[in-house]
Amino acid sequence: MPATPEDAPRVRVDAVRAQAVNYEPQLRAYAQVEPVQLVAVKAGLTGVIEDLAVRPGQALSAGEHIAHLGGPDQVKAMADARAQLAAAEQTLAAATDAEQSVRGTYRLKLSDRARLDRAKAELAAAKARVAEAKAELAHLQALSTIVSPVSGRIISLSAANGDRVAKDGPVLVLQPDHDLWLQAIFYDAPMALLTRGRAARFLPANGAKALPVRLVQVLPAVRPDGGVTAFFQAAAGAPDWRGDEAGDVVLTGKPRQAVAIPTAALVLDQGRWWVLAKTANGLRRRPVMPGPSRGEQTVILHGVAAGEAVVVRDVYQRFHRDFGQHYTPPD
Repeated sequence: MPATPEDAPRVRVDAVRAQAVNYEPQLRAYAQVEPVQLVAVKAGLTGVIEDLAVRPGQALSAGEHIAHLGGPDQVKAMADARAQLAAAEQTLAAATDAEQSVRGTYRLKLSDRARLDRAKAELAAAKARVAEAKAELAHLQALSTIVSPVSGRIISLSAANGDRVAKDGPVLVLQPDHDLWLQAIFYDAPMALLTRGRAARFLPANGAKALPVRLVQVLPAVRPDGGVTAFFQAAAGAPDWRGDEAGDVVLTGKPRQAVAIPTAALVLDQGRWWVLAKTANGLRRRPVMPGPSRGEQTVILHGVAAGEAVVVRDVYQRFHRDFGQHYTPPD
């Protein structure tokens, strides 16, 4: 009775030849949405904090009330501004009466043109002083109320009710809802890929649609853990990002030629990756630089040429066989 395919002995593959592939280098890094710059809300003038009812973590809209500035400094400033306005209005009233009087005598030819021109100039100056005094009073009134300059979330508070703050003194810090970018940390990244203007994709962790971004800045200093900090902005338009959003940034480099081998052919020894190449002179250890894995295949960037055979069966045992022949003791 003839043997069926199921009865035939299975041939165990000993080695596989590396296959040429087109490889697109990719860098992938965790990224989080961060504000380009935090917004410090400051007191517009010296005063005492009143009616402060916000807390860290609270969301604010642009123009929303934060606190009121009172106290003796504010009271004196407002009183001085009102007194200056009252004085300017009295001067304006007097200048108005004088100009009308001169205009009447000019019609009767009891005064000359030069006197009328002086009266008009004094009236115009008095009107300007009143406008300035009104603007100063309105400015002080506006500064007495602290409002949020942008929509955002409170990061920290620097003052409390009853605190006296100086002009330009800090009140709180906001993380704005807009003017955001992505901060990503790359490890073992070729700096040739981390160039300003390079296109990338942001893959939000919440499963939202991928967004095209571009690299806008790389910090020159390497982090203590060896990472490189890079910042990305949306390639077009204003994205609907939140300050707590996160995901992955994927950078794609220029396509290049590489080879693919079974992942089972790789051996990790003393922090380096190796393969056992099958040559006409027997098995040879070969250091390699692996790229990404795709299923059961791994891209090899350096160390193996297309068509070369690499061992895929009992690799670790065969790699460490006759270990003493390959071991060089330290000095």
